[in-house]
Amino acid sequence: MIVKRFEAVDMQEALKLIKSEMGSNAVILSTKSIRKGGGSFGLFGRPLIEVTAAIDNDKKIAAKNEDSKVRKPDPYFSYISSLLSPMKDDINDLKEIIKKYNSDPQTSNSEPRLKADVEELKSMMGFIIKHSGMAEDFAIAPEYLIPYQRMISNGVSEKYASDLIDKTQDARGNIQDENLIIDRLADEIMKSVKTNGSISDEKGGRKVIAFIGPTGVGKTTTIAKIAAAETFNKKKVAIITVDTYRIAAIEQIKIYAKIIGIPVDVVLTPEELRVTIEMHRDKDVILIDTAGRSHKNDTQLLEVSEFFNPLSRFCDSGEMETHLVLGANADERNIEDTIERFKAVTNIDRLLFTKLDEAGIFGVIYNQSLRTGIPLSYFTTGQKVPEDIEAATSERVADLILQLSK
Repeated sequence: MIVKRFEAVDMQEALKLIKSEMGSNAVILSTKSIRKGGGSFGLFGRPLIEVTAAIDNDKKIAAKNEDSKVRKPDPYFSYISSLLSPMKDDINDLKEIIKKYNSDPQTSNSEPRLKADVEELKSMMGFIIKHSGMAEDFAIAPEYLIPYQRMISNGVSEKYASDLIDKTQDARGNIQDENLIIDRLADEIMKSVKTNGSISDEKGGRKVIAFIGPTGVGKTTTIAKIAAAETFNKKKVAIITVDTYRIAAIEQIKIYAKIIGIPVDVVLTPEELRVTIEMHRDKDVILIDTAGRSHKNDTQLLEVSEFFNPLSRFCDSGEMETHLVLGANADERNIEDTIERFKAVTNIDRLLFTKLDEAGIFGVIYNQSLRTGIPLSYFTTGQKVPEDIEAATSERVADLILQLSK
């Protein structure tokens, strides 16, 4: 038996190398991710994939003799055909719709939906074509590949999407019906993501909740929405703001508080914050607004820790929570960096995602929830106060990822 290791930038290139050198009868023994170069520990090296393959000497000779005769058709051509085949009817239907649309101006109202259907088909076909060279290495049955692509195109990381598919296949066996597959995937998403519900759903006494995060994510408006909802639920609510950087923010929160009918206090120092929290001992919910802080500015992050880290010594157990507010429409690498930088200076109890109405994809919500293990608290979906907010639920996350209500 011949055993050899191959290094490549991705699995597709590795398979080509193996097939070229060892033939189509080679067997994959193992795969792992490695880094090459960039120092003695490879910390900054280029990410590669290492694949170990093996083949019997006799099989290698037989493969060479066979190749010297008539080349066989690719055995995985039928695999790719099976993926594309279900789309033929959809493509033909779309052709008829387009013809009708072009000949009948009255159908203009269907244009957005038509464009969406075309884009979805193009995305599916592009995904299959892109991965067709890896088909022989896919551990995904053909009927699972389109739901897998839907998750990838919606921003779910390949690792988490693969894990979901694996769990669905392992737990349920080989399911043929696509709708049933989607239902099973939704179940797995709901089991894996952590949510905390609204403040009113939480048991216990008083809640002191600080909302921190970068600039421009809508912290002040979000606090107004939560304050209105909790007041509607017969809770005694107070707002404290430490955002003295923006006069407009103070005026905005005062206007909201006046409309809702709750008190608002402006504090300048950590000691004033502690005294004001104690002054509102009779309140059920105290919401703390903060100025936006750049995760790249160490001085601003230090101010966050100076204000809130000491509070744990003065608040009863379970009273104090810190919600990191993030825009769902931001770049995921930036969001991940923001989470890590804020976590480095203070405790993060919840992730709150705003601007879902401005986001094109929603995988970042699922990815960061799983990566950090931090529960989700709220989603906001627009500027209207108090309507455009909802308590985060696992059902809603599954809906966003799988586009169930599209």
